[in-house]
Amino acid sequence: MHSIFKQWWWKIVGLIFLTIIIIGGLYLPLNPGIINTTPDTVTIGEQVELKIQTYNATFSKDDNHVQAYIKSKKHILQADTAFVIDANQVAAIFTIPYEIDSISLTNTSFDIIVLDEEHGTLTQRNAIQVQNTNIEALDMKSVSSAVAPTVLKAKKFGFPNREILQESIRNLFFHVPMWFGMVFLLFFSFISSIRYLGKNESKFDVYAAAAAEGGLLFGTLGIITGMCWAKFTWGAPWPNDPKLNGAAIAMLIYIAYAILRKSISDPIRKAKVSAVYNIFAFFIYLAFVFIYPRLTDSLHPGNGGNPAFSNADLDNRLRMFFYPAVMGWSILGFWLVSLKIRYKFAHQKLIEIES
Repeated sequence: MHSIFKQWWWKIVGLIFLTIIIIGGLYLPLNPGIINTTPDTVTIGEQVELKIQTYNATFSKDDNHVQAYIKSKKHILQADTAFVIDANQVAAIFTIPYEIDSISLTNTSFDIIVLDEEHGTLTQRNAIQVQNTNIEALDMKSVSSAVAPTVLKAKKFGFPNREILQESIRNLFFHVPMWFGMVFLLFFSFISSIRYLGKNESKFDVYAAAAAEGGLLFGTLGIITGMCWAKFTWGAPWPNDPKLNGAAIAMLIYIAYAILRKSISDPIRKAKVSAVYNIFAFFIYLAFVFIYPRLTDSLHPGNGGNPAFSNADLDNRLRMFFYPAVMGWSILGFWLVSLKIRYKFAHQKLIEIES
């Protein structure tokens, strides 16, 4: 029993991580957020009642602690009054002062912020436009802004509710860790090819080929999950994005590696040529996936001037699942590669016995 556990412990750990990710990552709710605000345009100098539709909230009409603000880069205004309409809807009455736009005299985009002790801070960016339709009535006084509201955390455990990502933020447990697993496998394949050229032992060629196949599998899964994510967040499964295009080229390079191996019959020549190709392929892969997207505009976070996931996005609640997901998918990848290696060794022995 001890020997079995000693042999399988890392696989058991990987299965535990993946079970937690699949069940917890999909079952646990998002924090409450704001879906939309109506009307989405208000006018300077007028009083307006905003109806704020929320998601995953359970407000009570007896709740007297709801606060609402509108916020731009220059101004923060607190609602004259805020009250609960139903479990998922809040109303806030604002009086937009004439001085709110006395400097720019142009339309100003405002975020809407709702604070509640139970649900925490709910935000919708660029929720409303403040129009200036009566320029002559403006004076040049500075607006009396409210104090910036304190950010509250929801009492219940939940994942961050980001406007663009919404429920698709859970793909962070699948798409990104699969690509981490791909990188680890391709790096292992790269090192194995170097070791083959250095030691000329056939087992390293087997390691390199199996790991490259595993990396190609995880890369394909990463592209599929990425296409689903892109369809939801960017409106198309394959927008013209340099990281997507670079990933596709990288996968084609490794498909060519697999074809190259099939095209050479002599095992020694196949191993040497494949090893040299694999080493160059890994550097080209790094260039197309990690370097090129940072040199140009990219939709992907952290590339081409686009900000990476911040603390507000990848907070500690997500990290509790994201890092185990990276480990779980990586362990699964190495497990599959180890099975492939064992199969290839067994197949080679069978050929030797038959011959």
